[in-house]
Amino acid sequence: MTTSSLSAFSDELWQALRGWHAPSPEDHPWQRLALFVPGASLRSSLNRVLLIGLEALDREDAQAAQMLRLRFADEMTAQRLANRLNVVEGTIYKWQRQAVEQLGELLWQLEMDACAGRQRQLASRLPPATYTQLYGVEDHLAALRTLLLTPGPPWLVAVESLGGMGKTALVDALCRSLINRGELADLAWVTAQQQHLTLGGHLQSSQRPALTPAELILALSQQLLAGDPDFSTLTQARKEERLALRLQTKPHLLVVDNLETAQDAQAILGHLRGWTNPTKCLITTRHSLLSQADIFHYVLPELEPKEALALLRHEAQLRNLPEMVAAEESALLSIYDLVGGNPLALRLVVGQLHVYPLPVVLADLRSAQSSAVTALYTHIYWQAWQALDEQSRQVLLAMPLVVPDGGDLDLLLSITGQPASQLRDSLSLLASRNLVDIRGGLHQRRYSIHSLTRSFLHQQVLRWG
Repeated sequence: MTTSSLSAFSDELWQALRGWHAPSPEDHPWQRLALFVPGASLRSSLNRVLLIGLEALDREDAQAAQMLRLRFADEMTAQRLANRLNVVEGTIYKWQRQAVEQLGELLWQLEMDACAGRQRQLASRLPPATYTQLYGVEDHLAALRTLLLTPGPPWLVAVESLGGMGKTALVDALCRSLINRGELADLAWVTAQQQHLTLGGHLQSSQRPALTPAELILALSQQLLAGDPDFSTLTQARKEERLALRLQTKPHLLVVDNLETAQDAQAILGHLRGWTNPTKCLITTRHSLLSQADIFHYVLPELEPKEALALLRHEAQLRNLPEMVAAEESALLSIYDLVGGNPLALRLVVGQLHVYPLPVVLADLRSAQSSAVTALYTHIYWQAWQALDEQSRQVLLAMPLVVPDGGDLDLLLSITGQPASQLRDSLSLLASRNLVDIRGGLHQRRYSIHSLTRSFLHQQVLRWG
């Protein structure tokens, strides 16, 4: 809801009543009301909100409700109504003002109740939270919130990073914040995730079908159209038509999580584009969609050491590992040096400490001996590694020779021995899979890899060939 006060709402109510028979406006602040339901036109939808209020007023003061219907819906003049009621015209205006005040108070309360119900409804569409506290996300939440709430483009925003970096958790936290603040008119969340890594180090496959355009339309219509009386009789084509009308009439936020695992990501992007403005779409993906000109690329970096150590102690406290909570900073930094700021890897390390001492867990990460570490590397890297050609694999295998702060193109040319054009092609592919971290400004770029990727390249990749 965008209206900030009852006073402002009352002003908008007067305008809506006076415009009952006016042409449909291009936009209106009531489009973001929880009571607002898109219809054939914006005018009909605004009048439907008024009718909801008048029905409530009818139950409390039928005479006031009838007078407003006559004045605005039936366009009866004040003089004619005064003659009909045998009162002076000034009395009609006095009663009208009082009736509008009553209507405003009733509609305001109905909107507050609807907002509370809508918050519960929207929150129920989110996946169960997999975190109790996030670290290092404040700036990301603020930046994404601005992108999504500022009218106009970008209409598609992609949160991109290597697996395990917390994209889904970040977007989930963002959605919950927007819901709690009442800043979302409506929301739908669809996931393409096919497997996840448990904190015990086991890969688990989901039972849901692969996300296709048809599955996308079905999932969105179940969330956004299920309240329509004729929903059960709608064909696939009619669902898509009605979704388009709804999404292009009222601003929604559509979230597509793990887009890279969708069966036809390009077709899904095509559908999302057709539904934008005023609706916005938020995508999480391990693939950088750099070839898509209309997508805002938001790269999620790994945690800084301070944030990573705070996460380690928090996870240890949750799992009743007091010795980990009280550990010296040097011990925790040894974990960070090996896996970097990848939240999933950090949490997996803590999960292993119930059974094994820290030196054994770290040795397993270096040598990729345990099943938990193998599962971690498979979950994060397998799909990306399989998508690389031989030249790109060779460049990636050479990246551990680059210092953590990164190296420029000249350095990569010298250590890979590849022709410049071939190296650039390889870097483009590696960047699209978020396997290489790119830093720098307009006139210089530096290329590096995450600490966890360095550990992965030392051992696990050798087993994959």
